[in-house]
Amino acid sequence: MGLMTQLRHQFACWLMGRFQVPRDAVRWACKTHTDRVALVCAEGSYTFRALHERSLRLANALHDAGVGPGTVLFYQVHNDARLVEIRLAAYECGAIAVSLPDFAAAPAVHAVLQQIRPHMVIASPDLPLATAPLQDGVRRILCGALYEDWLRSFPPGLLEVEIDPQAVALLGMTSGTTGAPKLMATTHHAQVRSLQMLVGNADLSGPQAIGPCMPGIPLAGAGGGMLFPALLTGSALVLPPDLQTQSLVQWIELHQVTRLFVTPSQLIDLLELPAAQRARILCLRQIIYGTESMPSPKLEEALQEFGPILQQGYGSAEVLPPVTLFSAPEHARVLASGQPERLASCGKVVPGVEVRITDGTGAPMPAGGIGSVMVRSPTRFAGYWSAEGLRPADGGAWLAMGDLGYLDPQGYLFILGREADLLHTPHNGSLHPIYPRKIEDAAHRHPAVREAAAVQVGPGQPMWLVVTLRAAATQSDPLRNWAQDIRTFLEPLLPAAALPHTIRVLHTLPRSPLAKMLRRQVREEVLPTAAAEDEATAPAYTS
Repeated sequence: MGLMTQLRHQFACWLMGRFQVPRDAVRWACKTHTDRVALVCAEGSYTFRALHERSLRLANALHDAGVGPGTVLFYQVHNDARLVEIRLAAYECGAIAVSLPDFAAAPAVHAVLQQIRPHMVIASPDLPLATAPLQDGVRRILCGALYEDWLRSFPPGLLEVEIDPQAVALLGMTSGTTGAPKLMATTHHAQVRSLQMLVGNADLSGPQAIGPCMPGIPLAGAGGGMLFPALLTGSALVLPPDLQTQSLVQWIELHQVTRLFVTPSQLIDLLELPAAQRARILCLRQIIYGTESMPSPKLEEALQEFGPILQQGYGSAEVLPPVTLFSAPEHARVLASGQPERLASCGKVVPGVEVRITDGTGAPMPAGGIGSVMVRSPTRFAGYWSAEGLRPADGGAWLAMGDLGYLDPQGYLFILGREADLLHTPHNGSLHPIYPRKIEDAAHRHPAVREAAAVQVGPGQPMWLVVTLRAAATQSDPLRNWAQDIRTFLEPLLPAAALPHTIRVLHTLPRSPLAKMLRRQVREEVLPTAAAEDEATAPAYTS
């Protein structure tokens, strides 16, 4: 790190130490970067001054309507400027912000409304929240002409509302895999601590950090993690009209984006692009990948294709990142060290956070021992929210992440998958655990495999490996029995107990609107359908 870069880093750390709540960071950024472009979307661009003015008008309008600390603002709008200005306005007036992405259907909206008592809702007219039944006295504002008139009727002044750093700032929703989705509360303090730890451990001073940045994931999801890094560095936040690969490529080239945040599935999509299209995104100086584990063979390929510009970390809605960080320079060092297997990790634990691996009894595991991932961090969520208010999280300071993994002797954290996705195969009269990540990483070493999911219907049932193929493979040899070929490839790479019973080749694997592969849907929907199909229409290998 050069002297000037080091000084900028030290200043950023000092500055972050002065912020008590996210509103402080927003005000500083908008005052500092006044005339720079803050936001680019389909409707146009906004400078920091213009964005701040709109968010302050909205904050004053909300304040006038009684929205402030302790009251809930619920909104569902499209992935554009409205989403950003509403979030910033909530920070300014101290409201508890609850947001659902625009793809959330009416049942999800109704589920949230049953758990909260919003003081006001804001919605795009074509989304479910625009017509959802509300409790008496709840005011609804629809984006459009009336919304614009409402904003213009209030001044863009700073509010003098006092905000308690320990008060709830955001409510995020769990996945709801075991029942009704729950709302998790995050405080203003936890968000500021997350920012402080990010600035203290990541390089936010180089050219990759101050150029235009693009979240390839909705802002109402994990993509929202790019908002404050963009604000603090005076970068333009680029929001494409949709998150399809071709749109990402077009907008990266058009706006010369230097920093991109994508899921592993999206990064694989970028690797599948023809060379001429990949050349259009050479302006990228940093690719952040996350939200789930990245197949290490595809990561090696991405490093070869894009260079040492990849970065990832570990965190969740329950524990805001960073828990671990795997920087771009560290990727390069690991690859050069002749230990590419370490690319399967998500980096080392950052200062201020503790991670330990525990066995089935809760006892800590030694280095290399596989068990449940436990985290203790100042960014942990505050508890669950209902119509009655906040119910503090229990279980002590340590939080079970729901992941299985291990720490190697050098302190790198390896995530092997969700506990719910663990496979079990009969072995010597008992069920032997198999980690799907190990099967999938082996499958990804086959040159024809694009994506892979190792699943089974239930413990002891046959293990399936469901894959999609790279376009080059199917074009060069469309009649080849790829399932048999993959099986032959895997035999020397995996122990006999880990070899899939059935390998099925499909055209696509299900993905969530957040661009994550859905193993649960593969398990519950794809397998029964695939099992009933004729092999002529879905090539397979079955032992």
